[in-house]
Parts: sequence; C-alpha cells; structure tokens
Amino acid sequence: MNTKLTIRGMAIAAMALLLAMGVSAAAVDTASIKVDIQKSTDNEIPFPVAKDDLVNAGSKYLSRVTFENYAAFKDCNEAALNDGELGAPSNQKGVTFDLDGEWITTFVLDTAKSPKGFDISSIITTAGWPPNRACQSYELFVAKVSAPTVFVSLGTYEVDATGEKASQIKLTAKKDVIAANVAAVRFKFMVPEPKGGSETAYREVDVIGKPSK
Repeated sequence: MNTKLTIRGMAIAAMALLLAMGVSAAAVDTASIKVDIQKSTDNEIPFPVAKDDLVNAGSKYLSRVTFENYAAFKDCNEAALNDGELGAPSNQKGVTFDLDGEWITTFVLDTAKSPKGFDISSIITTAGWPPNRACQSYELFVAKVSAPTVFVSLGTYEVDATGEKASQIKLTAKKDVIAANVAAVRFKFMVPEPKGGSETAYREVDVIGKPSK
C-alpha cells in the first residue's frame, strides 16, 4: 500500500487570523525535516514508544499540557497521549480519541529549568486501532523562548493507513535539530484524508530533545 504523505504550508489568506490567535505565519523550511513512516496490518501496538521524552507525563521538563476542543469518546482519555505506554489492543483507555477527530494539544516546557529552552531532535506520533483509525494527520507548531506565545508551523504531516491497524510517523532533522530554543510544542490534530469515518486513535506522542545550551 502506498503511503500518502503531504506537507502543506499555511494559506496566505489565513495569516491575519492565525496571528490574532498567537500563531505565526512565518515560513519554515520543512524540507529540512526527514519523515519516516511505519505501518502494521496485524498489530495495533507494534511500535516502541519513549518513556523519558520531554513531554512524557512526570517529565521534569514538562510544565503543563493543554487540550482545546477535545471531547473524549467514552473511555478514551487525554492522559494516554503522553503516558509512555501504548495500552492494550482495542482498549479505549489506552488511546486519545475525539469523535470529530479535530483538537489541539499544547505541551508547555519548563523554561525555569532551562531558560534557553529545548532543542528538539525528534518527534514521534503513534496511532493504533482496528481499521481505519490508524491514519494520521496533524499540523506541528513550536514556540520559542524569545516569543513563547507565538507558534510557528513546522508543516502538516499525514499518513494513509487505510486497512492497517497501526501507524507511526517519526520526524527528525536532516541536519542539527528540528527546532532550537523551544518553549512549547503544539499539535493541531485533524481528520485524515479521505474524510469520513477515519478519525484517529492516537496512542502516544513523543518529543525527544534536551535543554538548549
């Protein structure tokens, strides 16, 4: 099966609105980010996830996590997104899932512990559920310590995992780091294409990095 991956820039017509929301419309060279994708037909939880990344629950570098427009479906919950676990197959408590498939999650890092912010080397998102909930689509933003409320887009990332039980998108820098001096990381989760009946069951988000020097 072919992987569908698109990286889209922000529309010029939306710039004013985004700026009003504290989101920068500045261009970012997404070509400098390497994208690796894995999929599984037989297993909902085949991929490893980190337990000690910057945004893992309990991390000394995580200040807080916010969710906007998220309404948990039944036993699904926000905590599953960064608990360092994949959960059990077909168990709603192990996934973060919103019935309309669209919400925003922001991980605010503790710049009191690292005043220069954090250098992000890798970002990994993992989804898994019986077909077709393993497709992924999200726009990635970062805010830097110099402007901690202004979020700059690092692109939109998608994987078509129709017919699959799990998918994982791994972003790394082709050179140096994805972003330096970061104060916060934001994910705008969206319904993958083709729309309709394919909202994503996310099992984990990992943000790998270290304090900036």
